[in-house]
Amino acid sequence: MPDSPGDRPAATLIGPPGLVEALDAELRALVLGVSSLQVFEAGEVVIHAGDSVEHLFVVEDGMLRAEVPDRHGVPIEVARFVRADYCGEMAFLRGEPASATVRAVTPARVWRVPHATLRTVAERSPAFMRELALVLSRRLTETNRRFRQSHSGRVAVVIGESPAAGQLLGHVAQAVSLHLRQPVAVLDLGGQTVLRDVTRLLSLAELAVDPARMVQIEAFVGGGGVHVGAIDGSAEIGEGGLLQLIAELRRVLPALIVASPWSRASSLAGSSDVDVAFVIEEESAARPATRDIPVVLLRPGGQPVAPARIARFREESKREVIRVLASHPAPLAGARPAGAHGEPWASVDWLARHILGRKVGLALGAGGSKGYAHAGVIEALAEMGVTVDYVAGCSIGAPIAAAYVRGIDTGTIRGWLDHTFARSIKLTLPFRSLLSSRLLTKDMERYFGGLVLEEQALPLSIVAVDLERRREVVFRRGPIARAIVASMAIPGIFPPVRIGGRTLIDGGVLNPVPVGTVARSGADVVIGVKLSSPAADIVPTPERRGLRAPPIIDTIHHAFEVMQWRIVADGAIQADITIEPAFSGATGLRQYTRSREFIDVGREAALAARPEIRRHLPWID
Repeated sequence: MPDSPGDRPAATLIGPPGLVEALDAELRALVLGVSSLQVFEAGEVVIHAGDSVEHLFVVEDGMLRAEVPDRHGVPIEVARFVRADYCGEMAFLRGEPASATVRAVTPARVWRVPHATLRTVAERSPAFMRELALVLSRRLTETNRRFRQSHSGRVAVVIGESPAAGQLLGHVAQAVSLHLRQPVAVLDLGGQTVLRDVTRLLSLAELAVDPARMVQIEAFVGGGGVHVGAIDGSAEIGEGGLLQLIAELRRVLPALIVASPWSRASSLAGSSDVDVAFVIEEESAARPATRDIPVVLLRPGGQPVAPARIARFREESKREVIRVLASHPAPLAGARPAGAHGEPWASVDWLARHILGRKVGLALGAGGSKGYAHAGVIEALAEMGVTVDYVAGCSIGAPIAAAYVRGIDTGTIRGWLDHTFARSIKLTLPFRSLLSSRLLTKDMERYFGGLVLEEQALPLSIVAVDLERRREVVFRRGPIARAIVASMAIPGIFPPVRIGGRTLIDGGVLNPVPVGTVARSGADVVIGVKLSSPAADIVPTPERRGLRAPPIIDTIHHAFEVMQWRIVADGAIQADITIEPAFSGATGLRQYTRSREFIDVGREAALAARPEIRRHLPWID
């Protein structure tokens, strides 16, 4: 809300110095007289993409970010604005709607200057327009530079001061190196003792004095092998110099981990050259005042923390709890400790993928009895060593996604589907649908009764569609069984499901392969399993079948799949890796007797995608 007029500054105008200096006293007074101050909470939108913009927004305090959707529809940052920066000038200069959404990263105080006033200023001050164009060109140059460097090394700031945090940092650095299959460096600003036995690189003081010595770090990276090197960052250099060196290091390193104490964390975590920042803190530790950085909750001794406890911590601290980790007594070494497939390495590896921007999401799509192919895909991914971090499913993909996160083997999944298909495809009186969902609901309750989405080992999303509001509904909380039945309610075949005052139908109506859903959950690399294919879903003609017409169930289901195929074919949001099993012949809802064949087709399709998988996930054999 705008502050009262009395809150306005009497004689100062916030903005880039050159721009402010271009105005004489009269014009400064004019701008101040019509400006208003607005306060935004963290996460609140300042400018919506596509909206008409009538003001120039100048930051007095706090931080804003401009974001546009990536290929998955997930917002990515294209610019940040701090004190004296401004946004909304493109709409002023071009007279077009906003091209990006601008939201507050932290609580922010922002001045709003009407565009009508700026037009008056522009007419009376050519110097103002020259400065505005100059600042804008610098900003566009920086944005272009960032996009050109989109394939440069990743930078992560890891904040933690306890010995346990230092030990975990060492394991995380090693896991990053193992995932990349390249050496990585740690810029040690906090004197972490666990890094004393690793390869010693240059000190920060040496780099600051002679940046040309960066070639020694390049040689370290080019030396091959999998190991971690440490850069001594104990030297006190200015904030600007440190950020400049980090920007240079990311150009030669595939990954840089900056180990930082709290005293140096704030400026680093907000830098545009930092991709990821998180805190490692012990559960019993006193929590610092900074609350806008995700936290890794570390509990020594390996005892798990109940999901309800995690939820309470998240609510109390206003920070995201990334993962619950256990400490590990093994020293940093070239080989992983015994039992590396379990805790803490399962979580350490997750953090490595988080730092590298390679967390894996699996989107299991709609497709009736062809859903057996999902089981084959899961088998092949496991054989290749692909660890999935996020899962989403719609329609037939929903129960398979739920079984997958529960650790159910594919043989059991096949048995469940056989049993459910055989029982559920029975005609009922066609008042609300051709088939009853009573047996389907009973089976889902038997498989998943008492389980809720938010307490699963992996983040699980199930997609349905709100029939009345005509929009997608994503379940991430609540009973799994009810969400699955809603997601499988094929229009006309199974009846809609009422949940929370909404009438829900099959998620494949709007989103046959929930790629964007799993990406918004946190996945960086999305594997989408597409079951709809124009060649596979051929309904035999009446002459071939010896019937007047195909059964109504087949007609409705095939029409539904044609619609899904067209949605996927025309969709702008695509998976990074698309697995598309090649089915043959009729594949209607009642083809569950071909389960083994469909599983094999899915497995073959996943194995065929191995080169593309390895391109995105370099640790895969």
